[in-house]
Amino acid sequence: MNHFPKQISFGSRDNDNNPVIRAYCFDANGAGHKARESADAIVITAELIDILVPDLVHDSVTSDSGGGGAIQYLLPLLQEMGMMSSDARKNHCDLHSMNKAAERAIVKALSTGGIGHKSPLQMLHLSSALLKELTKQYSKAILNEMWTTVNQMILNSELFQSQLAKLT
Repeated sequence: MNHFPKQISFGSRDNDNNPVIRAYCFDANGAGHKARESADAIVITAELIDILVPDLVHDSVTSDSGGGGAIQYLLPLLQEMGMMSSDARKNHCDLHSMNKAAERAIVKALSTGGIGHKSPLQMLHLSSALLKELTKQYSKAILNEMWTTVNQMILNSELFQSQLAKLT
């Protein structure tokens, strides 16, 4: 992983003495693509935090369920390395759960994307990939000329005009 943010969350009090949860991201250094590499990156950051806050207790860890930092593999490694206690809690990242709900709605509405799928998502992906490659090879002036030419061809197409008429 190119960026592996490590965040600490803790109970505190605000200026009016109300209980609040605060969070601080210490770093986003890279880690490899394996659970051991993620655990090693967490230990490095935690050791720095322990210098600043020597009595800090590491009692839970939050991550997703896939990739190198998968929580089901990460917590046992952190416990084995002595970073987390045997009764430490593991938390699943809700952001991934929310993304799954959006993914399912998009797939239901627009179909799946990916190689071999003919869907609006695949069209957007391919057009984005094409534009990325074209910008590497051609100047902005040439790309603008291509855009104008293609749009003129489409607008002057009898087939396009007939299909457009059916939609309106």
